[in-house]
Amino acid sequence: MIRYLILLAVGYGLYRSLKSWGAPHPQRKMDGRGQDRIDDIMVQDPICQVYFPQREGIRWSHDGSDYFFCSQACLEKFKLEQSINGK
Repeated sequence: MIRYLILLAVGYGLYRSLKSWGAPHPQRKMDGRGQDRIDDIMVQDPICQVYFPQREGIRWSHDGSDYFFCSQACLEKFKLEQSINGK
């Protein structure tokens, strides 16, 4: 019985090493100084509080501030709240 457990462990180790050897390794984007480069900034929607990449959001400028929204519905809700609050 111990032999089968050892064979199973060796087989699993061999499987894992072959699997990691054949899989492509993720590439890190590096800038000229050798540090990781930030592709985008995560921002939080002021209405639903979800985080998303800034480049995928809907931008709206109001009273000198930029706001980013995850959807058109959140933007409309924000505009409605701003008009109710008189801002």
